[in-house]
Amino acid sequence: MIKRRKKQGVTVVEALLAVSIVAVAVAGAAKLVVASRQLADAATDRHKATQLIRNQIERMDMVSYDDLDTWAVDEQVVDENGTPSLDGRFRLTTTVTSNEINLKQVVIQVDTQSRKTLKFGSSGQEITMFISDIE
Repeated sequence: MIKRRKKQGVTVVEALLAVSIVAVAVAGAAKLVVASRQLADAATDRHKATQLIRNQIERMDMVSYDDLDTWAVDEQVVDENGTPSLDGRFRLTTTVTSNEINLKQVVIQVDTQSRKTLKFGSSGQEITMFISDIE
């Protein structure tokens, strides 16, 4: 009768299989972390763009109706505070048009610079409002 020895240790194949399983799990977790970070960055950028629009509205609210046209801005690059800056991450466009007597249409748009390509997208935050001069 042949006695079999008790098996001890781990074979190379078992070790490689275990390492492969762990590598797949770590890669999946890393991809999840990167995707979560990108979503958080996008949400932060949308919030800052919305805040820039609100700030622009507040500033325009403090000027007289006749001076609204001076607030027209075409694709001005600004930082997150709305200050013009060559290396800003936001692009502000404000158009003021007179539709009727004593009525102006104001469109404020803020585009966000892509963190990957460093180019401005065209699908930013936008608001359209009408301002009248009724006394």
